[in-house]
This record gives sequence, structure tokens and C-alpha cells, in this order.
Amino acid sequence: MTTTSPTPGAPPSPKKRPEEEFRVPYSPRISLTAAIPAMDELDRYRYWGSVLVAIGMVLVVFVLQVVLVLPVKHLRDQQVAFEGFRYDLANGTAPVGQIGPDDLAIAPGTPVALLNVPGLGLENEVVFAGTTSDVTASGPGLRRDAVLPGQAGASVIVGRSSAFGAPFGGLLALQIGDTITATTGQGTSTYTVTDVRRGGDPLPEAMPAGSGRLTLVSTHAPIPYFSGSVVRVDASLTSEPFVTPNQVVANATLSAEEQTLAGDPSAVPWLVLALIGVLATAVLAVLGVHYWGRWQAWLVGFPILLLLATTASVQAMILLPNTL
Repeated sequence: MTTTSPTPGAPPSPKKRPEEEFRVPYSPRISLTAAIPAMDELDRYRYWGSVLVAIGMVLVVFVLQVVLVLPVKHLRDQQVAFEGFRYDLANGTAPVGQIGPDDLAIAPGTPVALLNVPGLGLENEVVFAGTTSDVTASGPGLRRDAVLPGQAGASVIVGRSSAFGAPFGGLLALQIGDTITATTGQGTSTYTVTDVRRGGDPLPEAMPAGSGRLTLVSTHAPIPYFSGSVVRVDASLTSEPFVTPNQVVANATLSAEEQTLAGDPSAVPWLVLALIGVLATAVLAVLGVHYWGRWQAWLVGFPILLLLATTASVQAMILLPNTL
């Protein structure tokens, strides 16, 4: 039988300390498990129930945003645009055609006119250039291929019937003979309503040379915020027409987003990001309630949810038709 003896002169192996003998190797998963207690079956049911409650709260906030906050956004956009356009009128720099004072095409969203429609309760409603859903969120939009109000030719203004203040929500209430006035960089013009048309009704007669017509376009549905039939109100120019510059934008050059009942797909990425943020914040808020505290979690999470829900509601309405 062979025995092994320690090598003469070799130092003895160091003795392990007691705590080292029982040390568990570091693992992120083990550390995370130790930091966050495991949930039993009842806790899991409560957790997912709280997630559903949070999502339901977000949906309620979304509806409140559409009904209450978006009209406030419209009012603010109108106030800001009115102050800027009034300054342009006073300084003689307001647009008088499709080309601005800088010899460039007017950018979409540029204020071009003030609209007064007593039958709709509109007073100094700012009209913007362009008819995309993003533009009509701030106020009625003038088709870029149309002449300005007061000029000879067809002027077409598109507005919303339900969301963002619903400036054109009562087009069907207008009567033949009602008066409409519009103010541009050339002055104030007067129109008289001659017809109220729904989709499928006969087109108006051709305009005589040198005359002008204003058409207000929106939709009407039995239930607000639902897409319905197109409504058009035609009004003939009764004041002296202003000088009409040459047209540089034709119907063929308009994008699909500028047509009636069109939405703006550029809102899709922002809507997706906002919804992902809403869902992630709701889940984290519920986790915070379970592991941090109810008041602490909602005090931090609710303002973030409110901001994301506001963003989602605005982008969702921009994605929908520009007349809604």
C-alpha cells in the first residue's frame, strides 16, 4: 500500500474562513429573486387585475382627453394663430395667394384668413393653409389648390365636425341666405349661402367668369366622433372680388392626406410609441404598488400616464379623417 507524504519544505495550504465555506457564487438571477419576493397565486391574480384596472383607467383618461382636452388644444392653437395673423394683417405681410412674401409656396399650417359664420357661432376663426388631419386639428384648412376667400374662383375650406372644437359641427344648420365673411391680407369679403349639399347631391352650376364661391366641407354623423356623410355648404361671393394671383398649386399635386376624409399616416409611429409607453407605465405602476407603496407608485406614475395618454389621443385623432 502506497502512502503519500507532504513534500518537505512546502507551506501548508491556507485554511478557509468559515464564511467562505458557505459562500454562494454571485448570480444576478439569485440577487433579483432575493430582492423581489415571489408572488403566490393570489398575488398574481391581484397583480394582473391591477394591470387591467390601470389599462381601464388609461382608456377613461383617453376618452376624457378627446372630449375635454382636445377642444382646449384647439382654442389655444386658435389664440396663438390669431395673434400672429393679426400682426401680419397690421404689417401687410399676410398671404394674398399661394406664394408668400418670401416668394416661396405657403407652408401647410400657415394662417391665411379669418372666418366669421354667425350661423355656426364662429367669430374670427383662423383658417390655415392645407387640409391634412394635422392642420385641421388646429382649425379649418384651406385647400392648397384653391384661391383665397374673396378672390375670383373656388375657395374650399375643410373643417372638423366632432373633435378639436368641432368648428364645422353644425354645417347642416346653415340656411340659404345666411351670411359668411372672411378676412385676408386683401381685406374683408362677404358671401351668401346658396346651397347645403350632402354626398350624392347634384354639383352646383358653373360659376360665371370673375365670380367667386366659398365651399365649407365637413361630415355629419348621428353619433359624434363617427365618420358620416360629407356635407358641403356653397356660398356665392357678393362683395367685389379681389385681385387673384396666378395659381401655382394644382389638384394633381395634392397628396392623398389632403383629400376629404383622409387621415395622416405620419401619426402612426408616435401613436405606437405612446401606446407602448402607456402599457409599460401601467405595468410598472402596478409593480410599484405591490413592492413600493400605493401612493408612491401612483404619485410618480399618474402624471406620466396622463402625458402619454394625451399624446396618444392627439395622434389617434390625427390618424383619423381630417373632417372628424
